[in-house]
This record gives sequence, C-alpha cells and structure tokens, in this order.
Amino acid sequence: MGTIFRIDSIELLTDEIWFVKLILNEEEDKNSSDLINHFKKEINQTEHHLMTLGKFLYLMGDLDKAEKYYRLFLDQILSSKLLFDNTYHHNEMIAMLFNDLALVYNARGNFELALKNYQHAFDIYLSLEPMNPISNTAIYSNIGNVLIELGDYQKAFKMYNTALELRLLYSSIIQDEPGLAQIYNNIAVCYNQNGQYNRSTENFEKSINIKLKYLPSNHPSLGITYSNLSDLYRANGDYEMALKYCQQALDIHLLVLPKDHIDLATTYNAMANIYIDSGNSIKAKENYEKALEIILNQMLPPHQLLNTIYNNIANIYMNECHYELAIKYYKLALDKIDSSNLTNHAVIYNNLGEIYRKIGNYTEALINHKKALDIRMTLYPSLDHIDLAQSYHNVGTVFCDNGQYDTALDCFKSALDIKEKILNPNHSSIAKTYINMAEIYRKQWNYIESLKYNEKALQMEKQQSPLNNSDLATIYNNIGLTYLDENNFILAMENFQQSLDLKLKSSDSNDLSLSMTYINIATVYSEKSDYTSALAYLQRALNIKLQHLPPNHLKFGFLYNNIGAIYLKAQNFIDACESFKHALGIYLQNPLSNTSEIATIFSNIGALYQLNGEYKLAKENYENSLLYDLKSLPEDHPSIIQTKQQISLIDTLL
Repeated sequence: MGTIFRIDSIELLTDEIWFVKLILNEEEDKNSSDLINHFKKEINQTEHHLMTLGKFLYLMGDLDKAEKYYRLFLDQILSSKLLFDNTYHHNEMIAMLFNDLALVYNARGNFELALKNYQHAFDIYLSLEPMNPISNTAIYSNIGNVLIELGDYQKAFKMYNTALELRLLYSSIIQDEPGLAQIYNNIAVCYNQNGQYNRSTENFEKSINIKLKYLPSNHPSLGITYSNLSDLYRANGDYEMALKYCQQALDIHLLVLPKDHIDLATTYNAMANIYIDSGNSIKAKENYEKALEIILNQMLPPHQLLNTIYNNIANIYMNECHYELAIKYYKLALDKIDSSNLTNHAVIYNNLGEIYRKIGNYTEALINHKKALDIRMTLYPSLDHIDLAQSYHNVGTVFCDNGQYDTALDCFKSALDIKEKILNPNHSSIAKTYINMAEIYRKQWNYIESLKYNEKALQMEKQQSPLNNSDLATIYNNIGLTYLDENNFILAMENFQQSLDLKLKSSDSNDLSLSMTYINIATVYSEKSDYTSALAYLQRALNIKLQHLPPNHLKFGFLYNNIGAIYLKAQNFIDACESFKHALGIYLQNPLSNTSEIATIFSNIGALYQLNGEYKLAKENYENSLLYDLKSLPEDHPSIIQTKQQISLIDTLL
C-alpha cells in the first residue's frame, strides 16, 4: 500500500491550478488496506478522474471541503474553462456533479437542497441519448434516500423499486453487486417502517449476503446495513439483538472513519436510543454525549443530527421528570433546526406538547401539539403519513386529559383512519390507537366498548412476531383497570397479574415499569378492604422507585398519595395525614408539578379532615384542590364538579 496522507485544505490558485495541502499520516493502518484498495477500484469505475478527490472527501466526512471542490469544479465546467476527454460529455459531467453535491447536502441534513440537486441531475440524465441505466438507477435510489430522511416512506419505496427494476433489467450492463445490495437494504428499511418485519428481514438478508460476498468486511456499507438491522430488532423490541448489530456497525465505523465523522455520531445516537428503550438511561446519556461531542467539534454549520440529539437528551430528562431541563434541551433543539426543516420543527413542538401535558399545563400542551399538527397537515395534505396520525393522537390525548372525551375520540378516529390507510392491517401502531380509544370509553363509563377495543388490540398484538411483552402487558393492565371500575375484582386481579408476569419475563424484578403494576394490584386489595396486602404491594413499588429515582422525584409524590389513600380507608388518620403531606411537599417543591395531581392530594386531605369531623380544615383543603384544578381544567370537568359538590356538602355541616 502506498503512503497515506490526510487532506488538510483545498483552494483554487488560478483558473487551471488547484492547491491541495496534504499531511503525512505517520502510522499506516494495515487493517484498512483491503478497504482502500476497494475504494480505489470502486471510484475508478464510477467517477471521472477529476471527481475522485471530491468523492474521497465525501467518504471521509469532510463535507465542507467536498462541497467546495464540487462547486468550484461545476463553475469551471459551466464557464467552459475545463477541457474534457472522450469518456464523459459535457452534460453527463454536470449531472454527476449535481448528484455528488446532492450526496453532500443529504449527509449534512439539508434535504431540500439535496432534492433540488438530484432533480437537476435527473433531468439531465433523462435527456441523454442513449439512456444510461447505471446513472438512472443510482439517481432513483439516491432520491429515495432523501425521501427516507424526510419520512416519506411510500414515495421512497416507489423510488427504490424503480431502481431495482432498472438494475435487474440491465443486469448485463450494470456490474455493481454492492449497489444492488444497497437497494435491497433500502427496501428493507421501508418495510420496517411499515411494520412488515418479515419482508424487511428478507431484504436485509439479501443485502448482507451480497455485501459479505463482494465487499471487505470493514466496508462502511456493511456498517449501514448492520445499523438498519439494529433498527429492525429495536422496532421488534429485541434490544439484545439491536445492540449486537449496532455494535457491529460501530466497530466498522471506528475502524475506517475519522474520529469526528458524522456517521459515528449517528451510530452513537442510535445506540443511545436502544438503551433508552431498554430502560438504561445512564448508558443512553453516555452515548448521546459522545454523539454530541462529535457534532459540536465540527467546523461546519450545525448538522441536523444536533437537534435530534438535543431532543433525545430532553426525552431522557422528561422521562426522569426533570421537566425544566427537558424544556431547556427541547428549546435548544428548536434553535438548531434549519427554518426550512418543517419535519423536525413538528417533532420538537410535539415533544414540548408532551412535556406540558405531563405537568398539567394543558393550554400550552394543546398549543404545541396543534403547531405540530398544522405543520404535518401542510407537509402531508393527502393525509397519508404516520406522523400526522401521531399528531392527531397527541391532540386527542390532551383533550382526554381535559375531560373533553368526545373531541378526544374524534382525534383518535382520525389517527386510526390514517393508520388503516398506510399500515399493515396488524401493525402494532393500530393496536395502540385501539388502546387509546378503549381508555376513552372507560372514562365515559362505557365498559362494553372499552373491553371491545382492548380485546381487538390484544388479538393484534398476539399476532406480532416476536411478541412484544411490554405492549401486551399494557393491554392486560388496561383491561384490569376496566374490570376494576366495574368492581369485578377477580377479573381485574387476573389481568393485572398477567400484566405483571409479562413484565417480569422481559425485565428484571427491580425494573421501574413494574411499580405501576404493583400500585394497580394494591388498588384491588384496597377495594376488597385488604389494606395489609395493599400496603405490601405499595411498599414493593416504593422499594423499586427508591433504587432508581432521587427521593424528591415527582413519582414519589404520586406513590405517597396512594399510600395515604390506603391509610385513609383503613381509618389510620395519622399515617394517612403524614403520607399525604409528604406527597404534597414533593409536588409543591417542584415548580413544574402537575396542578391536577396537587389538587388530588388537597382533595384527599380534605376527605381525611371531613371523616375526622374537622369540617373547617376539610373545606380549606377542598378549596385549595379547586384552586389548583382550575389552573389547568375547564369548569365543567368532572373533577371540578365533584369538588364543588363536596364544598357545598361541608357548608351544610359547618
């Protein structure tokens, strides 16, 4: 292998002379010899010799230098100052430059500019006689890549299929097996997004088999397929396999890419996402920080991945109930988004809506979710995109929290209409909408419809392969809540136990998600007046939370309130009062606490004093409850109506 240099800078000295500054690499990486030889062969086959430098710059992640080189080259051609050999004629060279510029813009996250340049290249290729099947196949596939980034999987799928048809039709001319492998990889990504996991797996296998046959084992293209396979297993809830393939992708990237290459940041971000889904927020933060360090050290304009990582870090803080930090990072993400990137604007508004909903600020929640919905309706006027369905779902959830159940149900039905139009009939996302509709019917005391939709969701989830124990556990939990509302304690306990068993299969005995199931089981025992068993299960929930969360965490406020409610039913007023005040202290210390939850605690304290015959203190706490509920709920909300009735009753006793 020859001497290795690193490209430091490029500038145009005169109309005909370019100055490229190279720095000698002191250590030759022997593991890279096969890969470099492959790149030499690949680029010589596909690129004009004058474009080789730009291609290497692009492959090594020097996007700014690659763009500068291609731009200067294009200007030279358009001004007719560059002489051509007989290999490429004028228009085809221009098309190649537009295509390569689009690759740079796509890698940088400027998708509109990427599409614009691909369209320029595409128009030129279509005008050429005879038609060049190699170039046309590549351009269809490349446009599909941008559409994937924009979330338009249906159009991307059409582009990839057109590329595949051309590739197979002209197989005697197009001797590019790795290119075919990448098309199969991209088709697999589309199937994965549509929930067609078996077809996705089939195409990934075709892709990997071809790549392993024709490419070096450390080729970045293999890293891409390993990364996409990781996404597939993550979507299926198989986090062990997801981490395995993500690590394989990372190993390749660490071996062949510069330490500040954007693909490394992308892989660290993907690995962090898997850790988030598997409940390991510590490992997730570590990987987000690695990704963030790479991007912040770039000398380029902020990469679109930067706002994604800020958004993901904010998600961690939101899940940990560190709401102020979450809002801070969401706003950082919003500041870093290119104004033309409406897709990511919608994502951040959506997440801000979620955090305001969690803290009970339903006005701000609705404002942000409607912003996301409006953007997505502009982006997808044909009403056929999964993100639009998500926005309808989120707006519906806020209306549900606000007690506006009919409006919420309309939103969920709009989400369902979109999902049924574009997704596989048994897609788990459709099941999730059934779960939400079931919850609305439960809150409207329509238990027959609630059980009907939960059962539909349950049957759909049972058809998934592999089974997602987490989703099944959620459905059994919700069925249990419906039976609990009907005072059918036997069936309620049976379903809560099934939920618990499924969670224990997919997580360890101290997993944080188990605490909510223990709380629900405690509620059944409480309703059966078995307060000792109820308190025992609440203690299990408390022990789990103490292992994962700081003692002033908002989730402790919720739990101590539940413990207080059990003591109250057992007429142990001293311990009940202590638990309620402990819960209240936690909520009042946090400026972003959910006002409705504070209202619930004041109401419980009011009930305690009422049972103890201390009507003045009871009225004082009921009034505090009403005050906090009115901060976030409409006056006709059932909770407010009930509190007003209690105050009126107390007035008759004073």
